[in-house]
Amino acid sequence: MKLSYIALREGEKHPLCFSLSAMEHVVEEFGDIESMFSKMQSDNMGERIHTITTMLNILIDSGRKYCDLMGIEMPPPIRGNVGDLIDVTDADAIRAIFNVIKNDTQRTVEAKSKNADPTLETN
Repeated sequence: MKLSYIALREGEKHPLCFSLSAMEHVVEEFGDIESMFSKMQSDNMGERIHTITTMLNILIDSGRKYCDLMGIEMPPPIRGNVGDLIDVTDADAIRAIFNVIKNDTQRTVEAKSKNADPTLETN
């Protein structure tokens, strides 16, 4: 699992990750990932803000849990709502959501031939 970070306060980088638990929360909140992306890009400003704030809360919570389990240092928890720390025009918050989802869902596939060793022909 890959961690991403978002700077919400000067000198504090908060971990984000898109774990299985995070996906479970996304499904509970939005139905599926496609619905979440649709709401994040909605023309309805209230829906868009709610979706961004909810996603950041889900991803930060998941990132903090992962860091805690793995013994990775992190800043103190955010008191209150993450939406209180970002500007409505903050493109970095939206970019952070897309990046963590993209990074955690990319897979590297290595193809290996069933017959890896060449056979020798003898005449």
